[in-house]
Amino acid sequence: MQNNQEDHTKFIVGFAVGLAAGWWLNSEEGKAFRKDSSDKINEFGATVSDRATNISQKTSEQFDTVSKQVKSSLAQGRNYATDFVNNMKKKVRMTGKTIDLQEEGEKFSEGL
Repeated sequence: MQNNQEDHTKFIVGFAVGLAAGWWLNSEEGKAFRKDSSDKINEFGATVSDRATNISQKTSEQFDTVSKQVKSSLAQGRNYATDFVNNMKKKVRMTGKTIDLQEEGEKFSEGL
């Protein structure tokens, strides 16, 4: 029974507080408060939106910079690897020619 009575009391207190808040919000002072609150909320929303846009732009710019640097590094690495392979091919060809000359020289020496 006491639980039921507490529920009724809470309902009546909540109803009274809601009625008082509604009455106050409908007064001139309450209307000014609502307008001021609305303006501040709109300002805050615009500020958050501007900051989010700036962060997005800066992030995009940084991503583009990093992307360009990575592409440049990959191109440099590709060029280095190509040059390395070409130099190795030349050395192998030169070594092959040296071996051929040595074999010819040995054959010539044997023929003397």
